[in-house]
Amino acid sequence: MARTVADAALLAGVMVGRHPGDHTSLADRPGLWREEAAAPDLFGPLAGKRIALSIRLGNYLVAPDVEANTRSVAAALREAGALVEEIELHWTSEEISRTMFTHFGYLLGPAMEDETVGSEELLAPYTRRFMADARKAAESHRFLDGVRAETRIQAELAASIIDARSWPFPAVWQTAGFRQACRSSATRSMMPPSSP
Repeated sequence: MARTVADAALLAGVMVGRHPGDHTSLADRPGLWREEAAAPDLFGPLAGKRIALSIRLGNYLVAPDVEANTRSVAAALREAGALVEEIELHWTSEEISRTMFTHFGYLLGPAMEDETVGSEELLAPYTRRFMADARKAAESHRFLDGVRAETRIQAELAASIIDARSWPFPAVWQTAGFRQACRSSATRSMMPPSSP
């Protein structure tokens, strides 16, 4: 996309901003991509920010220590003034996996196969397994069905965000040491925005 980091930053500056049809887009911040904006605080203070907490994103298994650490992060966010609301998303890991691999089966899997023809023996076993699983999903599910499933899942996610005026915070985003870090502007800059 660009020859230098500075050029990539300029390009990113043209592409940033909230899009009303995309709940994953971030609000535009002037100067975000300039050199002088060393560590921008994208979302300001956490006070009043509404964050939806989803431990399992449906029925995903979450280790007890991960859940405990995630709840610890939620408590630290509350201490910093955020309004943390626990929500349930009624998805299944099977449904997400089927949808994800249908997508990969028509797009990423075939691209990976094309790029690795003749050098399959150099691929890691998990890479070969990924391509095989993607191919199997494409053979079992129509592309249109995958797109419909993705659209439904994204619409359900967007509805949970808009209804709660919040952003989902799944346990899988949680990392060790995040509790301490959430008080810094660098971590606040990673937190999703509240809805307009």
